[in-house]
Amino acid sequence: MSSHIFTIAQELWIPGRDLAVDEIMERFTGRSSDIVTIPSKPIPTGYKVWAVAQLGYILNVIFHRNGKGPIGSKVPKGSGINPTQAVVVSLLQNLRKPPIGPSFRYCV
Repeated sequence: MSSHIFTIAQELWIPGRDLAVDEIMERFTGRSSDIVTIPSKPIPTGYKVWAVAQLGYILNVIFHRNGKGPIGSKVPKGSGINPTQAVVVSLLQNLRKPPIGPSFRYCV
């Protein structure tokens, strides 16, 4: 379901210059092996998700699996980056490429 939502989100997105990548804690207190507890966060218990967004519009996410890290994010061999940096690279690589041409306009 989430992959469909973010596919549609990227189709409706008009790319701009600045993107934000951040982690999100989605509140959940039920039973799941993927719940993470980080006491220093405003929402201390729930699902941990990394997201790329622009102007508050979330374009893509990577979910965190407790004890295994981000799902689908791989550190390229010989790149010299750590797993957290690999999440940023994975989120940006999975975005739709912006159109090029005279009709292309930037969102400001």
